[in-house]
Amino acid sequence: MSGKRLLWRLLPSYLLAAIGTFAVFEMQRAMNLPMILGVITAVCVAWGASWLASRRIGRELKAVEQGAEQFARGILSRKIPVPASREIGALAETMNRMAGELDHRIQVLVQQQQQHEAILFSMVESVLAVDTEERLISLNQAGARLLRVRVQDIQGRRLQEVVRNPALERLVAHVLATQQSVSEEIVIRLNGGEERVLDAQGTVLLDAGQQAIGALVVLHDITRVRRLEIIRRDFVANVSHELKTPVTSIKGFVETLLDGALKSPGDAERFLKIVAAQADRLTAIIEDLLMLSRIEQGTEKAEIALEPVPIRKVVQAAVDICQLKAAEKDIRVEIRCSEDLAAESNAALLEQALVNLIDNAIKYSPNGASIFVEAEGAPDEILIRVKDHGSGISHEHLSRIFERFYRVDKARSRKLGGTGLGLAIVKHIAQAHGGRATVQSRLGEGSTFCLHLPVSPKVPLEPPPETFADSSAETTE
Repeated sequence: MSGKRLLWRLLPSYLLAAIGTFAVFEMQRAMNLPMILGVITAVCVAWGASWLASRRIGRELKAVEQGAEQFARGILSRKIPVPASREIGALAETMNRMAGELDHRIQVLVQQQQQHEAILFSMVESVLAVDTEERLISLNQAGARLLRVRVQDIQGRRLQEVVRNPALERLVAHVLATQQSVSEEIVIRLNGGEERVLDAQGTVLLDAGQQAIGALVVLHDITRVRRLEIIRRDFVANVSHELKTPVTSIKGFVETLLDGALKSPGDAERFLKIVAAQADRLTAIIEDLLMLSRIEQGTEKAEIALEPVPIRKVVQAAVDICQLKAAEKDIRVEIRCSEDLAAESNAALLEQALVNLIDNAIKYSPNGASIFVEAEGAPDEILIRVKDHGSGISHEHLSRIFERFYRVDKARSRKLGGTGLGLAIVKHIAQAHGGRATVQSRLGEGSTFCLHLPVSPKVPLEPPPETFADSSAETTE
């Protein structure tokens, strides 16, 4: 009985405890749901914030990455946008400064390269550079023109493949072996067989660290200088010989007369005629030399006056002067020139040049031959030709025919009375008009001499200080 009563007594307490626990559970369940929702909301908010932050940072890094790729491709002028974040912003600013500095240095290098290329391009001298294996690494335009090659075709090729010249190869090899400067005069033969005389200056090519990386050779074309030296030497020898011959003859006959020939009237008269002829020859040579000097000085100082002159009138005057000599050999001189053809020229000088050419044609044409003096206008020049069917000139003499005292047949030309200066006068008269003189000839078939006068004068039109009309010259081929 006592146990049952105890149970009934404790039953309310159990019920109350059970009800309290259930209430607690209900209360806890009611509290957990908002907590879970809060946690979920907080997690979602944190994830969203981190996603937005990571996306923003990703965009900023992507912009930096794209900017770096542009810098790598050489596009240094476009700057990277500086983002708001401090770290990435500092990185972008640093990369922008780096790109600006690189751009400046590259521009300086490009400008220096362009300046060096412009200097090399403008140089008259030919400049070529080879590496230690004698492969060409640089050649300026003057060198390409001299060697008659294209710059784009020779890069990396060996020097022996481009210029087959033992003297140049030895010079380059000597510079590479001794690393010392050397100077030498060499002769090269070009593809067409033409020879050029070059002053070669070779020196070692150094890099920034003063290490030898090849050889640099400067070639100066002195062909014209050497030719002028030869012409000057020949001129001095020829003029000395030409003057010495009549002087010696005059002196010899005068001594003969003084030794007693004066007592013989017949011999005295003959010897005096020879002395007079030699004196005339000496006078002709001196007058031709003086005329050449006056023409050259007038051309250099632009003192030769040019004016519109009818070509037909000048040609006719030259033919009239030579008509007597032509009649002695029964030679007919025919003029082919329109009346309205005119050119800016000096009538006296042009007439003198034509007289020299026509006189030459008469001397070297057979009796009864015909000579043609033709003049015609071209788009940019006026051509005046003197054609004959005489003895002609062989090919090897054509390049030097206009040199002073140059004679094809010395014995025959002296016998015909030429001074050896006539064609030189013709050349300088053509040059005084801004033109040139040319010749075409075949041995035994005759010759054609041509004056090329520009339509527009190439020298200033100023009054001359003196006239050349009173000068005359006999010429020789």
